[in-house]
Amino acid sequence: VNWYKLNEDGTPGAPFLQYITNNPIQVDTNRQTELGLTGRVSFLPDLSSITIQETAQPDTGTFRCEVVPVVPGGGIAASADTNLTVVVLPQVTIAQLPLTAY
Repeated sequence: VNWYKLNEDGTPGAPFLQYITNNPIQVDTNRQTELGLTGRVSFLPDLSSITIQETAQPDTGTFRCEVVPVVPGGGIAASADTNLTVVVLPQVTIAQLPLTAY
């Protein structure tokens, strides 16, 4: 299982998470830092989904989960893309007016 954030040209670049059966999960901290995801990404135990905490505008993009068979003749690779759009709402400032007795 590999997790990517696609580059602007649609290429996956390096995965920020990789899991190969019977091996520890490999997190590419350099790639996570490059994507601004360090310390904000968590994974379900089956690696089928990710959670990004405190999303920000730069997180907007397409994320891909890819499953690649690791045994000869083990099947066909499959992937699923999902788009994340982070909308930042405008800040509203409320003026505090002095209280006046009437």
